[in-house]
Amino acid sequence: MAPKISISDLPPVPWVRERDVDLLLAELLSTEPSLTSWIIDRDRRHGATAPSGVPCSVQAVVNYSRPDAVGGATGETDVVVSADYLIAGGTLLLSIEDKVWAAPQRNQGARHRAYVDGQPATWGLAVLIAPRDWISGRPCEVDHYHLDVSLEDLAQWCDEHDFGFQASVFRQACTPPDFDVAPDLQDWHLAVDNLLAGEFGLRLAPQNYVRTRNHGKAKPNRWASCALGTLESIPGTESPQLRLKPASTNHPSRAAIEAPKASHDLVEAVSVLAVAHGFGVRVTSAGTLLVERYVPDAMAWTVTAPFEDQVDHLVAVGRAAMELCAWWNSMALDDESPGE
Repeated sequence: MAPKISISDLPPVPWVRERDVDLLLAELLSTEPSLTSWIIDRDRRHGATAPSGVPCSVQAVVNYSRPDAVGGATGETDVVVSADYLIAGGTLLLSIEDKVWAAPQRNQGARHRAYVDGQPATWGLAVLIAPRDWISGRPCEVDHYHLDVSLEDLAQWCDEHDFGFQASVFRQACTPPDFDVAPDLQDWHLAVDNLLAGEFGLRLAPQNYVRTRNHGKAKPNRWASCALGTLESIPGTESPQLRLKPASTNHPSRAAIEAPKASHDLVEAVSVLAVAHGFGVRVTSAGTLLVERYVPDAMAWTVTAPFEDQVDHLVAVGRAAMELCAWWNSMALDDESPGE
């Protein structure tokens, strides 16, 4: 018979993910209405108001996407809360951003606030929940939210209400990991998408990921594909697509148009025009025509935190993508399109 293993002998989880906090917080909010009252019962900024008392019902959902939000409020909310107040007669909407140790995304707090300000709820609050050190170290970002709550205080509330397990997880989340954390890839992809949409009106297509278990490291496919319809069709090839590609061993970061199964005539005609405009041209062994604009003078594009360190480079890649799009689409609309 194998010996019993004590839980204290098992190796600890190396870090608590933001997703763990999201799920525990959503469960607590849905089952303990007094937690909502406790969260909003603190100093608020930007003239925000809030109801008093305990809500009669609370609903909480995680990973709430805001792709069509108006006023620059696109993005994703970690936990959205809708709480009904019978006596006060209205509904409270909370857009909660949980941070463990990831850096804030571009204009993240301002976008949360714009989202709740644009909703028809009686009260709307953008809430930041993060370790105390995270909050104190980023005063300008924190100030964009209506209010903030430290994970340490949330853990203390859990202790006082007999939620010992939740308290232990929240406290563990306050301890920085002993390695560099790669960002969650959905967050990374969303940040890139928001940046490209805001700067250039481009949207990324849904992304597939390759995940590993190596200390939280993970990588996306080697490209990020822009949404269909970005490029006009040209006779002699199947649907062309725009890709944004991080640096690799053989190539710097770049934007690329991929035209699968390009005809020989199209390859010859496009190659001449592309080279004349300063683009690189290659044809893969599978017959895909690549027209590329390299961005060699910018910092290497990698999928690592903090995201802000990559913004200038991604903007440069976005500009290269727009140059390619404009050239390709003008060529496609020409009466004497290549390949005809």
